[in-house]
Amino acid sequence: MNRITLTLLGLAQFCILQSAFAAPSPNGPLPETETPTEKVQLAYIDAREDRADRLNSIEQARLAEALRSPSISEIQQGALLRLGQQGPAVKEVKDLLNSLGYPVSQDDQFDRTTLNQIGQFQEKHNLVPAKSHYWGIVGPETLEKLQKTSGRGNYNPRFGQALVNYARSRVIGTERYCYRFVAEAIHAFTEPFLMGYHAYMAADYLAKSQSFHEIFPSVKVLEKLPAGAIVVWGKGNSRSGHISIADGQGNEISDHIRPQMLSHYGGAPFRAFLPVAAKIGKQ
Repeated sequence: MNRITLTLLGLAQFCILQSAFAAPSPNGPLPETETPTEKVQLAYIDAREDRADRLNSIEQARLAEALRSPSISEIQQGALLRLGQQGPAVKEVKDLLNSLGYPVSQDDQFDRTTLNQIGQFQEKHNLVPAKSHYWGIVGPETLEKLQKTSGRGNYNPRFGQALVNYARSRVIGTERYCYRFVAEAIHAFTEPFLMGYHAYMAADYLAKSQSFHEIFPSVKVLEKLPAGAIVVWGKGNSRSGHISIADGQGNEISDHIRPQMLSHYGGAPFRAFLPVAAKIGKQ
């Protein structure tokens, strides 16, 4: 055979072998398989996607940690509460702001309104100057001032609820004996100290009592006072003024129960007091 013939035979054998490998198997088509190059490419893609997922999870965890607000105890120890954070401590600070007449939403988000109200509170109490980096940020000093000014730092919820329960159990539905019924409820848990015949007289006695702490909320938040808070309306053009116990749900209790009074017909202002200490066992 000459060289041309051998070449033609070689090409023929190659074509036959290629056809044999390309032909379907007797039992059906062969499953598709990746080439080594394709396997390497897919493995690389999988590795990149897995790494991206891990990085994404890490970034999400870091973001969540950055947005988590420190607890009240952590703030008292030096942590800072700032714009963008959320959590129970934010909700508590916003409750304090509302109780002091700095209106903010009642959720647990530290939004820009909260920042501005904190900043105004800080300026009013000479805590932080207007252009300070810490303006609108809650640290230990701002938190302490919020608590002391609102009285919430000393508020005794057990005493407050005891006052509500006692007063509610003794209402008679009249509207003439508010002072007598409120004084009876208070004296059930303290030594007698309220004197006089008219409701407006109670304010000065409450201000001197170690069982109560005077606070200065705006009229807008009277309905949000905690259980046991005492509201005393001045005399004005009336004979006696008015006194009641907040039930913590927007109502007031004296010799009757009704929605919290937001203005008095006598035209006088009000004073408010939080229960802070009592002999709970005394009844």
